[in-house]
Amino acid sequence: MEYEYESEHSPYLSVKKFKQRNLDKIEDLKDQGYELAPLEVNHRTKIAKTFWGQEWCKNIETYKDMEQRLERGRRILRNFGVFDLKMINLSVEALVHTDHLYEVHVEFAKVTDSKWNEFLKSSSSQNHSILELLQGKLSKDLKTLICSKDSGLFPQLSEIKLKCSCLDDAECCEHIAATLYGLGVLFDHEARLFFKLRGRDPGGARRREKNRSSGPRQEAVRGVGEQLGD
Repeated sequence: MEYEYESEHSPYLSVKKFKQRNLDKIEDLKDQGYELAPLEVNHRTKIAKTFWGQEWCKNIETYKDMEQRLERGRRILRNFGVFDLKMINLSVEALVHTDHLYEVHVEFAKVTDSKWNEFLKSSSSQNHSILELLQGKLSKDLKTLICSKDSGLFPQLSEIKLKCSCLDDAECCEHIAATLYGLGVLFDHEARLFFKLRGRDPGGARRREKNRSSGPRQEAVRGVGEQLGD
């Protein structure tokens, strides 16, 4: 039997009706000229399947006093309620639909230098390639460091600014929750987006680390090559 969906500001709807209403609204907005990229999640599977997507979802589920709205957020996302989600530097903008269309804006703090340097030190010592990093094919110790609440790369709630155009005065409404879970879907498809949102470039950092370790002689050779247009 299908569970019932209820928004903070709308009556009960069956899952089937809620999903169809969202799909109809998406087509209506597209006809009006809106450029949308709705997020799609298989209703019978986990929201995310890869390391970065799954750990992102696990991390937001550690935020205190948000259980009810996180559950509603999952339902919204699974039923095409996130009409659009765009990342702009360290922030995210989304259009989320329940009884009305709401605008969500979320800002993230950049990963601190101390956390990032510790991550680089650990990953470099274990010789993980960028591809292995993005695919989540990492050692147990490095995964533990990345997911650490105090010293890891995933944001704490205190590092996030949340804003929604709805009337819910809670710190995190269901529309924000759907947006946060939607990021897990994005990270499933492109793990580099996680690092972009956290303000760091693992590829660039690893290249600089490699350049430093190559020594003065190799730096001089590169300099000559650059002058010759190599």
